[in-house]
Amino acid sequence: MNDSIDNGASQETGAGKITRSKRFISGKRFRMTGLMVAPFGWMFLFTVLPMVIILLMSFWKVELFRVVHDWNLENYFRALQTLSFRRLLLRTFWNALIVGFMAVLLGYPLAYYITRIVKGNKIVFFILTLVPLWVSYLLRVYSWRVILGRNGLINSFLIWIGILKEPSTIFLFNNFAVTLVLTYIALPFAFIPIYTSLEKIPRSLEEASKDLGAGNAKTFRKVIFPLSLPGVVTGGAYALIIGFGDYITPNLVGGTSGYRLANAIEKWFGAANNWPFGSAQAVLLLIVILIILSMVLLAGGVKAIIEE
Repeated sequence: MNDSIDNGASQETGAGKITRSKRFISGKRFRMTGLMVAPFGWMFLFTVLPMVIILLMSFWKVELFRVVHDWNLENYFRALQTLSFRRLLLRTFWNALIVGFMAVLLGYPLAYYITRIVKGNKIVFFILTLVPLWVSYLLRVYSWRVILGRNGLINSFLIWIGILKEPSTIFLFNNFAVTLVLTYIALPFAFIPIYTSLEKIPRSLEEASKDLGAGNAKTFRKVIFPLSLPGVVTGGAYALIIGFGDYITPNLVGGTSGYRLANAIEKWFGAANNWPFGSAQAVLLLIVILIILSMVLLAGGVKAIIEE
């Protein structure tokens, strides 16, 4: 009798433990779901929803200063048939390519130096590289106006060493200024994935290459660079997107010769007050960016971007 009572009690205890475990797991899942609602809700509200609104608005039109919900492709045909749109798109494309190339060209040696040459306190150098991201975006762009301006640091230095006799205006309000500042803005975003890729490469592979008779240059060419290529692709893609979509930098340092497609889109949403036409241009710009990124991914960057 006592044995049966003990067995029943142990079964009830075991059942109770299982029930409590299920409650704990379900409660944990509920809490995790609740925690995920906030970030996904934020992304939907401030990223997905605005893009959907812009896509829908691109099929409307403006009549008598009012937006009319007349579904058509007129805005797209008008944009593609406009010579100024095609020229701005081509200029923006080439500028974005240059920005992406320059950001990778500058970011790779910096990442290589920190991961391979710096022996201690790598995290300090890494943080110092990211310090510009802690400063206001507008403040960073305005600081370049001070550097490149007529009475800026570059002109003052060139006059001081005797190269110039008077201040020059060639450094600001042109395509050069836009490319330079956008490269500076995009550099940290290109640096991070390159640094991550280089840091992941096992040192044993480099040692094995040198043991087989390869020098430093050949080891870099045959081992280090190919293995770091995913980071290069990812960093270049990030910089490319910044070069395509930024309109504040051309506004502040570009002048008329630094005008970009993003500035034209901003004008249609602002002074021109033609939101449907601006939306169509924004969608076309987004399509071009997605096509370029798809080509990058097909070239071997899918795994890289997922891992980074």
